[in-house]
Amino acid sequence: MIGLVSAIFLRSIFFSYEANVSQYKEVRIDQIENIKKGDIIYVGRKTCPSCSAFVPRLRDSVKKSKINIQKIYYLNIDKEKKLEPLKLKKFISKNNIKSIPTIIVKNKNNKFLIKSFSGNANEKEIDNFIK
Repeated sequence: MIGLVSAIFLRSIFFSYEANVSQYKEVRIDQIENIKKGDIIYVGRKTCPSCSAFVPRLRDSVKKSKINIQKIYYLNIDKEKKLEPLKLKKFISKNNIKSIPTIIVKNKNNKFLIKSFSGNANEKEIDNFIK
């Protein structure tokens, strides 16, 4: 019985995660350099508990700040680990990404601003970074 309840709970978390990130355009590791100034990349994965807690806050922050949803991308770490593990490792190392969830913003100087968040990050923290 406990196993069934746990399975249902996990499935609802994964579904909720998928629903939240599905509104963002998926970006591949080799496409990141081509994003435009002001674009935002959410870096995470479905199997990350902190990411699952973070994405609803990101969604609410984006909605509140009225950022064009077309300017937000999703880099799926699980997918990239399977398809481009060496490129992913190089990108993570080059950009000193220590944990996920992470947000990357390409600023007006064409540089990446990178911030990792905890799963319990509040909307204000997210707002301050993505503005």
